[in-house]
Amino acid sequence: MKKLVSFALAALVVCSFSFVGCKGASKSDSPSKVVEKALQCAVDKDYEGMVKYFDDGTGTEEELKQAAALIAMGYEMVGGLKSYEVLGEEIAEDGMSAKVKVKVVNGKGDENESEADVEKTDNGWVLKF
Repeated sequence: MKKLVSFALAALVVCSFSFVGCKGASKSDSPSKVVEKALQCAVDKDYEGMVKYFDDGTGTEEELKQAAALIAMGYEMVGGLKSYEVLGEEIAEDGMSAKVKVKVVNGKGDENESEADVEKTDNGWVLKF
């Protein structure tokens, strides 16, 4: 729960420079694909779907809904996420973590670049909190 709340609060800050279906990552998805799918959920305003890309299996359904609500508030403050572009991906030597560089444009037209941290789990790649 603390991880989810921490992430949700961080997401509110990150929303100002933010991040086809929102079902969660599959085991075969690359780190970049996981980030793309999560960001597409944000564009579609499917914040509950977006949270699934952060779920390492430890969050309860209620915790995930709470995190989604906080993320939604953050995105609403910046007019939502208008568009995104994955600029690059760097997988660590041990193959267990990666950084995905993205460019995002929020609903107010502000454009920013940032990095998303992704980690490999038994269920595939997930965004880190």
